[in-house]
Amino acid sequence: MLIYCTLIEENQQDDFERMYLQYRQLLYQVAFGILHDHQLAEDAVSTTFWKAAENFSKISAPVCPKTKRFLVIVCERTAIDLYRKQRQQDSASLDALEYDIPDRNAVVLPEEEGTLAAALARLPKTYREVLLLRYDLGYSTGEIAQLLSFSEAKTAKCITRGKQKLRQLLEEGEGV
Repeated sequence: MLIYCTLIEENQQDDFERMYLQYRQLLYQVAFGILHDHQLAEDAVSTTFWKAAENFSKISAPVCPKTKRFLVIVCERTAIDLYRKQRQQDSASLDALEYDIPDRNAVVLPEEEGTLAAALARLPKTYREVLLLRYDLGYSTGEIAQLLSFSEAKTAKCITRGKQKLRQLLEEGEGV
């Protein structure tokens, strides 16, 4: 915990500690659900909080739904990256990745909130994540690319395609 505080201003350290204590177990469960390895799950959680500490000035409240979504998205992506690296080291096929990673709904808004939330819930996971990071949490394309370990070009393309798919889903919903 102390190492994260070196990245944060002194007056924000209590807020970071509250966030850490509130979400560390959830993030561990998310990472372990993907990795099925205690040590790698701990690594994913640690990396997630490191990235959160680097971007802590942009987090409006340490314990809120937006912060939770941000942390879960970053943790899932970090765990997926660790999973891929581990599989490459083990010379195993990456085709199994799709089946080993459970579909998490931790970042999906409840459908009863309206048609936009329902359409977001139906988006592919990558599109939903980049759109939430961009428009709900206010991160730039470069910041999203860094957080999700994507190139900026891939991130921009995901945002564009995600908006197109979201528009299509919303238009389908109006016709019902």
